[in-house]
Amino acid sequence: MLRLIGAVTSIATIIGGPAVSEVEAQVVDSDAVLIRALDRAFKPGFLSTTGVRKNADGTYSRLVTTGDAIAKPTFDKPVETARSACSEVGGNLTLALSAGRYDRDTPRTVLRAGEQRLDVDYSSLYELFAGFNSGWFGAGSSGFRRMFRTSYFAERAAKQADAAPPFGVFQCTSSKGIGLWAIAIMPSGEPFAYDLPIKVTPITQDWIREHHLQSAKRIEAERQAQIAADRLRQKEEDWAKAEAVRLRPFRKGLKVGSRTNCGIVIAVRDPLVQVQLSPYISGPSGIREFWVPREELTDATPPRGCGFGE
Repeated sequence: MLRLIGAVTSIATIIGGPAVSEVEAQVVDSDAVLIRALDRAFKPGFLSTTGVRKNADGTYSRLVTTGDAIAKPTFDKPVETARSACSEVGGNLTLALSAGRYDRDTPRTVLRAGEQRLDVDYSSLYELFAGFNSGWFGAGSSGFRRMFRTSYFAERAAKQADAAPPFGVFQCTSSKGIGLWAIAIMPSGEPFAYDLPIKVTPITQDWIREHHLQSAKRIEAERQAQIAADRLRQKEEDWAKAEAVRLRPFRKGLKVGSRTNCGIVIAVRDPLVQVQLSPYISGPSGIREFWVPREELTDATPPRGCGFGE
């Protein structure tokens, strides 16, 4: 009904809020359609250990199977759910980046959700959406075959998965070429029997916006930590330089009988000095006498800062 009012009219306009463009409204509506579809597809079931398949962070988890002589394979069901949700809003779902085989021709892609953009490559695909070591799945050219245990049904499923990848990031695009949302369907653990745990992440405008916000906060925190580390290092370097200047007369005047942080000087052979520790102090392997460079000695109480000639 709102479309009859005008191309850019929205609920916000009617109630006196800021105007929302037709594109923005379409993106918001498509997000809602996707979430409803996932809520239906991932409703609690017996395959869920906790009885809950929707996680607190808005992702979804479940087991999919390659099937056997009785049960049908279900590993392609999440993709079908996403494709149906995309079709419902007049869009087209395409594979943006496969999780099963490293594509050297397309090593990265840009996901779009309205005005939000997210640059994803093969490594960040696993880092962001799986939390699982991609190396286990045999990136290279092995495709999906290592995702399943060896059996007739698993081999059949692997061939089907290579032909129509069920895991990776998928982009829903409107008929006008507008990126409505994306979705990550990823393995989240090692397979067992015919089953594979997966995690599904709806990549909406809000998801990408929050991701960028958290990334910016992390980068700023790292920058501040680096600044603090640089300041501490500079402070330590300044202290070391000042200490070297203070100790210059002491080191220059070392002679037999002088007391140092490594004990009493008993011989001098520049640039080395032989020292002897007190009876109650022993160095490595019980040594008490050793040669040490003059420039390494200080006027501290032994054996503070002493390298024992090593």
